[in-house]
This record gives sequence, C-alpha cells and structure tokens, in this order.
Amino acid sequence: MSERSASVPALSVESTVGPVVAGTVAALLDAAAVVGCASILWNGGGSTVVDGSWVSQAGCLLLASSLLLIRLALSLSLAVERVVVAIDIAVLAALVSAWGLSSRYFVGWLATYGALVLLLASLWHLLAILVTRHRVDGADGTVAALRAGCVGVALVALVVVSPIHAWSPRILSGLVVLISGAVLFAFVLRIWIRALRRVG
Repeated sequence: MSERSASVPALSVESTVGPVVAGTVAALLDAAAVVGCASILWNGGGSTVVDGSWVSQAGCLLLASSLLLIRLALSLSLAVERVVVAIDIAVLAALVSAWGLSSRYFVGWLATYGALVLLLASLWHLLAILVTRHRVDGADGTVAALRAGCVGVALVALVVVSPIHAWSPRILSGLVVLISGAVLFAFVLRIWIRALRRVG
C-alpha cells in the first residue's frame, strides 16, 4: 500500500508502535494465512490438495480473506511495506531451504503455497497500482518495484520446489483460482465496509 492510500482511515498501527513492529504484525498475518490455508488444504485434500471437499476449500477461502481483510485495515506506509516484503521473502527462503535440507514433503508444500501467495498477491497489488494511478511514481513506484521483486523471488522459489507441484496444471490452476478468489473477496469486503461507513 502506498503512502497516499494510507491516508484512508484505518487502525494506524504504525503511528503507535513504529514501522518495524507494524510490518512484523502484517507479516505474521501473511504467515498465518499461508500456514493455516496450506494445512486446511493438506488435511482436507483428495487425490491432490485442490480436489478435496468443498468445506476445506471454503474454510481456506474464508480464513485467507479474513486475515487479508485485517491486514488491509492496517495503516501501512512505504516503510512498513519494506519490512513486510523483507520478512515475507526471508520466511519463504527459509521454507525452501528447510525443504531442501529435510526433503519433507509437507515443508515443500508450505513453500509452494507460500510462493504462490507471494506471487499472486504481488501481481494483484501491482495491477491495483497500475489501474488506480495514471502515473507510477513516488511511493507508488517504489511499492511497485518492491512487488515486482516479490514476483521474481516467488517465481524462483516455484522453480526450486518444482518437484513438489511438478508444474501440474490441475494443481496450480486450482491454487491460482483459490488464492486469487480470497484476495478479490477481501478487497470486495473492504470496499463494502468502507461504503457502509460513508453511509453511516
């Protein structure tokens, strides 16, 4: 989120605790979404993690969108965004490294899901910046550069953990739909809540 978008009324966590703590809180929400949703899909999966019961998929969607909605409510400046990106990338690198050292499939699955979340969230964030701004400069340009870097890191991570997902269109397409659905659902809810506040 940019410095301009941070002017929207929010929880303003940064003004209370500082960018490092606020960024850590946001990154913990990211990590909770990844671990929670990956575990739900893992335990509720069928022949693959994406063709399990609709209950597990709905639970994953609701958990991810709820945590993202809380994250979007935080007043995140450019300084906080830098902290979030640094922590998210560090955690993803740690997961990939842990999988490489242990060869545990579940750890590789967490890394795969985390990489896809980072990739898709960053792509949607980039699209939002490009659609809502005529020119990408200043804080928006810096955030766009950060998110473009996240896309590159996520793609590298997906290549490294390719033995887990095997580039299966069935698995990857299902995860893309599920993760993107959670992101879009959270944004729709945020717009609806803000509209209700204006009316009230």
